[in-house]
Amino acid sequence: MDPMSITGTVLAIVHITGICLKSGNQHLGPSRHTSTTLLSLIQELYCFYGAIQSLKTHLTINEHDTIRLNSLDCLAGPLSDCKLALCLVEKQLENDTFFKRKLIGKHCDKKLDDAINVLKKGRGLFETVLLADQR
Repeated sequence: MDPMSITGTVLAIVHITGICLKSGNQHLGPSRHTSTTLLSLIQELYCFYGAIQSLKTHLTINEHDTIRLNSLDCLAGPLSDCKLALCLVEKQLENDTFFKRKLIGKHCDKKLDDAINVLKKGRGLFETVLLADQR
């Protein structure tokens, strides 16, 4: 993946994460989770948002350093996984109906948990890459 594609993916992820945070602050959709667990999910989204914003800033600062940008090719797969996970979270937070709450809430909870785990792993990787680049 070329540096422009990585930058575009990061920008898309920043945008989707912002949408998820806005929706998550309004309501959290159907769930079997307690409100404390749901709050921790939103907090994880904020942590991920901070990491991806840092990556975006790093890309912006180093936009003319092709060697440094090419070294970020290893992030193509994790960025793609995080983008898919965020799309799932966005869909979960999108609308809340009685039907969804009663019939498919538990099924969506498993997907939501898996998506949050993908974001946690991605956040850890992004933070590690940024720390390694500073040395």
